[in-house]
Amino acid sequence: MASMTETELLALTVEGLKRELRTNFGVANRDLNNKTKAVLRNDLRSKVGLPVVNASGGRSTGGGSSTTTTTTQTNTTVSQARADLIAAFVSCGLPQGTAEQFVDSQGLDELDDLKDLSPDTFEDTIARHNKAMTGANEQHKIISSIRIKKMEALVHKVRVWNLTGTKLTLNEWSTNWDVEQALTELDQFRLQEKQRAEPKDLKEVIKEDDLYGPGAHDAFNQLDTNLGQRPSAHGSGSTIGYVCRSLNVSSILNPTTAQRLHQGLPLTGPAFTIDNGRVYDLLEGWTQGTKLYDHVKPFRRARTDDRLT
Repeated sequence: MASMTETELLALTVEGLKRELRTNFGVANRDLNNKTKAVLRNDLRSKVGLPVVNASGGRSTGGGSSTTTTTTQTNTTVSQARADLIAAFVSCGLPQGTAEQFVDSQGLDELDDLKDLSPDTFEDTIARHNKAMTGANEQHKIISSIRIKKMEALVHKVRVWNLTGTKLTLNEWSTNWDVEQALTELDQFRLQEKQRAEPKDLKEVIKEDDLYGPGAHDAFNQLDTNLGQRPSAHGSGSTIGYVCRSLNVSSILNPTTAQRLHQGLPLTGPAFTIDNGRVYDLLEGWTQGTKLYDHVKPFRRARTDDRLT
């Protein structure tokens, strides 16, 4: 890509930025290593003729009034996104300066960038940050376990919301209640993951006769439970149970992580196609040789296509 807009540039990951600089501008790998996302973005901006963001978040401008106006608007958006991200970490208990140092050390620009981190490896992230905080920056090491756990809860919440197609904003992370609620959700999520049972074969759990008569409701509840024990291609603790969810459920006030994933995961896209196929395979294997298979077989196209319901 010889030229690009600011929006296209901001959408690139760290590896995407490096690839553009290597492939289109001949920058050597050794000159790309150990650079933050912010630095890589400026390197690419300078190559494609976009205004470079200076250390304070402002941009060098040039050209006519139209260029200056557009640059100012973009600068305002970028600066506000960074300010919101820093404010979110301050809500986790970090001092302002430490929050700024952490954002810079990780090459983060906005709250949604946290989706690329993981609560499961967050201690390693903190360790790398602390290792870089030497000399005058020693004071910006993050040591407090409760602060780290709050940051993990923030990362977890951003990832879950992102999976369901929603960007977390500072409005959902601006009070002590928001933070405490997220801590509770993270604890519940981890406990659920630890206690999740190995799913049994459907033929062992539900017999054909169970689907007729007064026991049918319980049988379908067991089916939902079984699907809810099988991991989804979306990751982050989601399960394939969402594939068969009801589309006529009223919204839940303050949903748990599991409820948000179950009701919010998209019913389109590559991960859904994989999950949809797995559900069909399970139902096909369960019903083959029974009269129920006549009801399942017409949905074979759903193996890689339409939603199976």
